Amino acid sequence: MKPLTDIEVASAIKDYDEMKRKLEGRILKHGGDRKSKSTIDLDNWTTDKTAKDLGISSGSTRQAIQIAKAVEELPSLAKLNLKTNTIKIRLRFCLSGILRG
Repeated sequence: MKPLTDIEVASAIKDYDEMKRKLEGRILKHGGDRKSKSTIDLDNWTTDKTAKDLGISSGSTRQAIQIAKAVEELPSLAKLNLKTNTIKIRLRFCLSGILRG
């Protein structure tokens, strides 16, 4: 079994964070009757809680989630080797554009 790539780890961290937000989120009811819609408050869980659960820093957790989101938007990023500084700089540049717009 070969180790996970940086992208695969980032994706797993993002998936864990999203799963915990769904599981730990509060159910909010809108309206007072039985037919009123309910939504889940996904902000009841935080990236800080994800970081603590996984035993990594909050900054690393946020960065991993950003990387995973960027790869979802631009799948070609998954082929990059994140070990080199040049690639990290390019990825940050791509992230800034993706996350802003």
